[in-house]
Amino acid sequence: MIKRKILLLIFLTTIIISDTDASNDIFPTGGKSTAMAGASVTNRDIWSAFNNQAGLASIRNVSAGLIYENKFLLKELGSKAGVFALPVSTGTFALSFSQFGFNLYNENKIGLAYAMPLGRNFTAGVQLDYLLTQLAEDYGHKGLFTFEIGLMAKLSEKMYMGAQIYNPARVKLTDYVEERIPSYISFGMTYIFSKSVNLVAEAEKDINYKPVFRMGVEYEFVKNVYVRTGLASNPSLFSFGFGVNVKKFKIDFGSSRHNALGYSPAISLMYNFN
Repeated sequence: MIKRKILLLIFLTTIIISDTDASNDIFPTGGKSTAMAGASVTNRDIWSAFNNQAGLASIRNVSAGLIYENKFLLKELGSKAGVFALPVSTGTFALSFSQFGFNLYNENKIGLAYAMPLGRNFTAGVQLDYLLTQLAEDYGHKGLFTFEIGLMAKLSEKMYMGAQIYNPARVKLTDYVEERIPSYISFGMTYIFSKSVNLVAEAEKDINYKPVFRMGVEYEFVKNVYVRTGLASNPSLFSFGFGVNVKKFKIDFGSSRHNALGYSPAISLMYNFN
């Protein structure tokens, strides 16, 4: 119990007094991404609403999904999210929401995205976000708007490249001190070794912190059953997980392990309406 309270205090103190309020470590990215150490900027699925909106342009069917992630197995550090994607003739719309925290402190995000192809080998996406931070009792709440931009390119039949910029305007969090919502850029590549094996590598840079490097591998063990693993730096993480496709459902589970703080599991479920 003492360790639990210490971890919670350290984590929440870091959030409140630093620039990590809207970082990618807080808002969930899906079971597949978690299993591959967070490498996700080149994914082309419904979770692209959180990872790189350009990937939404590859969705062909009406889809919906739910995510739950739990930092260090502390219920107060849980994240939950949902997304709905609607393909149209010119591209794909997606509506997403997520929440991190608990009743005394929580961060909420609502996003409306649109992605479209730019020729045969390029896609682009943009998302308008509303961020709401709420503190208990008399501390009130704060709501802000920002946006995200994503690009993706098919370099060959075996290689994809993706990039995303979050909050390029560096929106101010408060008027009375120089505190801003974090801005970062992610860049990554996927290499398809075979029909069964994919390798992903990614770098993410927040303007105030050292870059984070991620690498993950996905292997289709048998048809529609996937095993995944990954590594990340700053902080050093090891991750693992699996995914199963069953008819119209896709279920992905992943967990990362921090050397000092322990495990952070995540599970996501997607349903294809068509």
